[in-house]
Amino acid sequence: MSEEREKIYVGSATEKIFDNGDSLINVTLSLDGLKGHFENYGFTTDQGKKKLGIVVSKRKEPDQFGHTHKVMINTYKPENVHRPPETEPEELDEDKDPF
Repeated sequence: MSEEREKIYVGSATEKIFDNGDSLINVTLSLDGLKGHFENYGFTTDQGKKKLGIVVSKRKEPDQFGHTHKVMINTYKPENVHRPPETEPEELDEDKDPF
């Protein structure tokens, strides 16, 4: 059974469909809504870039403002995450047999 995760709404989006069938989604994010959630749901890449995942979900019907999608913070946290060691591993001496 899947566990219900917290939903943190941080914006809205409106899909624009063109006559040729192409579409785009205009997303508006609330910076105030994003503040403070990096510590719990964000991550830092190997290159030191801070990132926060978002989820865009289509509404069943547009809301009163015409928004066709809702935008939430991705609150998924994998249980078994491989974390790289904080220190460099010691170099092995190839002349020595470690076993």
